[in-house]
Amino acid sequence: MRKRSFFPGAALGVALSVAACTSPPPTTGEPSSSDPGSNLTPSPGPGTPSGSPSTPEPPAAPAPPEFSRIYHVAPSGSDSSPGTEASPFRTIRHAIAAVAPGEAVFVAAGTYAETLALGPRAGQDGKPITLRGQGRPKIIPSGEGGGMVQFSRPGWVLEGFDVDAQGLPRLAVTFTGDVRGSILRGNEIHGGSLGAGVTTYDGATGARIEDNEIHHFWRPGDDSHGVLVQWTSKDVTIRGNDIHHNSGDSVQCIGPESYADAAAPASGVLIENNRLHDGVENAVDIKTCSHVTVRGNAMRGFRIAPAGQGAKGDAVVIHMSASFVTVEDNDIFDSGRGISLGGNRVGPMPSGVVIRRNRIHDTVAVDGTDGVGIGVENSQGARIEQNTLTRLAGYALRVGGGTNGPTDQLKVRNNILDAASAIRVGSSAPGLQVDSNLYPAGATFTVPQGPESWDAWRASGQDGRSVIGSPGFPSADSFVPGALAVDHGQDLGGSYCGAAPDLGAIETGCPPRS
Repeated sequence: MRKRSFFPGAALGVALSVAACTSPPPTTGEPSSSDPGSNLTPSPGPGTPSGSPSTPEPPAAPAPPEFSRIYHVAPSGSDSSPGTEASPFRTIRHAIAAVAPGEAVFVAAGTYAETLALGPRAGQDGKPITLRGQGRPKIIPSGEGGGMVQFSRPGWVLEGFDVDAQGLPRLAVTFTGDVRGSILRGNEIHGGSLGAGVTTYDGATGARIEDNEIHHFWRPGDDSHGVLVQWTSKDVTIRGNDIHHNSGDSVQCIGPESYADAAAPASGVLIENNRLHDGVENAVDIKTCSHVTVRGNAMRGFRIAPAGQGAKGDAVVIHMSASFVTVEDNDIFDSGRGISLGGNRVGPMPSGVVIRRNRIHDTVAVDGTDGVGIGVENSQGARIEQNTLTRLAGYALRVGGGTNGPTDQLKVRNNILDAASAIRVGSSAPGLQVDSNLYPAGATFTVPQGPESWDAWRASGQDGRSVIGSPGFPSADSFVPGALAVDHGQDLGGSYCGAAPDLGAIETGCPPRS
């Protein structure tokens, strides 16, 4: 959550997926020509002249090769060789200089002390340039500066490597400029001590970071993020990665803030279906970035609250001047707080934030964390809808604290807030609307004057259509709601599968997905 998260040498960045069902043929009751003792002659097929053999189907055309040409690299090779499998190159950079769109470089197992600048040419639509590791070849730092792997052109793919920064203050992978169609996929990336492992900056557009393991980027007492999306980056996809054991955030999107106020915030960022766990700061930290979606991630193990780094064990933080951020369909647990909105800022409050269909459970209150499900300090027009919060160590919802501004026009609807301490409302929550939620029997509601009962809370104008009772989960491992939550929500404009939306993160009664 630290405000200043870039690292030395940075200036506007860093220099440095329904199987088709087939029916069996109808049973006619007539014996088959293959039945034992059958003396029947098979009838000709429709359109086949009697006595004429049928014409066999021509064989399918062979699939085109994956690559038009493959160069090979191996530790035993020579750069004066032709780069064939029998006579490979010695260095990856030599192969990079030779490979063309639609071609590939296969790199054999071994250790390569090289900086990989993925250029000079670009790949083409349908013809990327692919570097593929075989047997997990290892890239280690060379004597050159900058990122160990540098994407700066469209259409490059790096897959199957071990990128090992070996504890040095090095960026493992950088994306800059137009990198549309470029993919960092299926690699292990680890071991650095600079500000991040993988970063996008300097107008990086179209970067894809998919299915990697990114871990152990570490600076004692300071942050080193797994993936850092910096201002001026656009259309960045971070999907399917396992990001863990970093001293900063698993994923951070940092804005210009006071560092370069004229620069454009990062925009069009998708953080989807990742496993984000066991870090010092946050799973996801969104600062002044715009049009960000955080979807379908599993986040756990954010329990630490290092005062010097400003973190409080929050899995997700949205603050500074973040705008149009959607946090949906995530599973968040074993953390000091589920989601925090607002707090420190230097520009406008966060706006256009939607928090929906998340499962937030099993929070902890240890070592300075508060176990709150969702906390809101300041924001404009945020919506908290259709979430399931249960087994919490603190309040389900805490809003209106007033730090650096009000919680203005917040809407809280269609949630399961299964906590004895349901809601705490501070003195700075103008226009708060809370309705159509489910609370446990005996839940308390705390306002600036002190705790209130359910009846007193409703008398204040909140939760007129809400219900009290058990959420009816069938087991500790399931968040499928019981009868009290089914069809009890407001129509908020989304899809649902019954007479009305269900309360909570899971909609029942829907047909299986094909």
